[in-house]
Amino acid sequence: MRRRALVCAPLLPEFDRERGSRRLFTLIELLCEAGWMVTFATSNARGGERYVDLLQQRGVETYTSMDRALECAIARQQFDVAILTFWYLAEQFLPKIRSLSPQTRVIVESVDLHFLRNARRALHGFGEGQSPGTLDSVYATEMARELNAYAAADSVLTVSSKEAALVDDLAGGPNLAYVVPDTDDIEPSTVEFEDRKGILFVGNFRHPPNVEAAEYLLGDVVPRLDPAMLAEHPLYIVGNALPDKLGCQQAAWPNVHMVGWVPSLLPYLHRARITVVPLLHGAGTKGKVIQALMAGTPTVASSIGIEGLGIQDGEHILVADDPAGFAAHVTSLVCDQGLWHKLARAGRARMLESHGRQSVGERLEQALSVVLARQPKKLRLADLVAAGSSGQSLDDGYTRLVRRIAEIVEAELPAGARAVVISKGDDALLDLGTVNARHFPSAADGQYAGHHPADSAAAIAHLEAQRVAGAEFLILPRTSFWWLEYYDGFRTHLERQYRLIVSRQDTCLIFGLQAPIQNGPTQSPAPGLEVPT
Repeated sequence: MRRRALVCAPLLPEFDRERGSRRLFTLIELLCEAGWMVTFATSNARGGERYVDLLQQRGVETYTSMDRALECAIARQQFDVAILTFWYLAEQFLPKIRSLSPQTRVIVESVDLHFLRNARRALHGFGEGQSPGTLDSVYATEMARELNAYAAADSVLTVSSKEAALVDDLAGGPNLAYVVPDTDDIEPSTVEFEDRKGILFVGNFRHPPNVEAAEYLLGDVVPRLDPAMLAEHPLYIVGNALPDKLGCQQAAWPNVHMVGWVPSLLPYLHRARITVVPLLHGAGTKGKVIQALMAGTPTVASSIGIEGLGIQDGEHILVADDPAGFAAHVTSLVCDQGLWHKLARAGRARMLESHGRQSVGERLEQALSVVLARQPKKLRLADLVAAGSSGQSLDDGYTRLVRRIAEIVEAELPAGARAVVISKGDDALLDLGTVNARHFPSAADGQYAGHHPADSAAAIAHLEAQRVAGAEFLILPRTSFWWLEYYDGFRTHLERQYRLIVSRQDTCLIFGLQAPIQNGPTQSPAPGLEVPT
């Protein structure tokens, strides 16, 4: 009998919009090519009809909601493996799979380690108006939940040996994690050095590190480039969800072109003279680097940009972590034909060796074979986070927090009120008795949007749209107080426009949205609040 795999993700695999989705789509393709029968399920399929069509064309049974029908399929089909994308989806859905199909091996596809990325963001002060800080109890709680999700799985897929070692050390001992690198099947460009023009930056701007990298590039690197060189080789900013605050900078730089989303990166990768990856923080491996080197397009990157790829400065790529050095490398690579050809050949050869589609497919099959040879873990309700029917964590502290929020809302808000709750998709936070609540940010159907806003402007725009649609209150659980630090402009907007009606430092903040303050703030939105940094 053919082996059966269930693949679950918060969103459809939007492979032409962001790297994580591209990795997910490739994983599904590799499973199909290896002869697996694949079922895909998502909790949010908004606007994704063409991605559903592409999956079904490949013979992939597709569920556009993770409801009772999917649960029946799990119980009926007895999948050999279930691959859950991101730890927080595993936290919610792994116990359900364990109870419905105890023989199914459950694998968490990490994409990148969130606790690593979040620690770097907090400690080094990346984000709007953020200064270097310390790790707080909110970070610690989320890290513990992430590690618990990994420990509860039969295996974890990571993109690099560094992240596999971290998972093994912290969550499960040897051989819990297996490295399945990112891959891209990109042909090398046939355009010669002298016919290539331009400097290319690629990024999905729903991912905050890409926004920060673009701002750093425009604010600190571009001013150090020779205007004559920039006129001959303009900078192209390409990627999904380009924020308005970047577009506004185009007037200051006539040779910077804000392109935004494109259906295919290949024309840009094949014709640009070089690409740039000036990331300041993040985790995992960077698909944009793999794509560029596969295409034979030399690249200048930061140390974070090449992390986990096994490539060397001066041999496969040029690396700089300060603006002056980065600008100098850009100038050298644009102008030095010999260096350009050397890096183009070596970079592609290295990517084919470590990230070629065939070798990655073999790594995936090896990981699956090892997992299938093991007995699946048992469901341990006492020490693992669990979803049950509500998606609520069994962690006592978090459970008490959710309960206290519901009690406060019942006591302070009128019956029938409409509220939005900042969350990461936990439906337990919406169980507020007579108050009608929906996730923030949310899709048109009220389901969790699947990602945080790109910046304060996006958060403000979404809040105002929800207010116009009838939202009367904004609820910030204690676990979301970091928003007020990371989205500094969003916090200022709340201070100036809305009244804080509930301030419980250990539980939640609640703002009234239906009566904006007309003459500026009359009070701090969170008196005495020590916002986590």
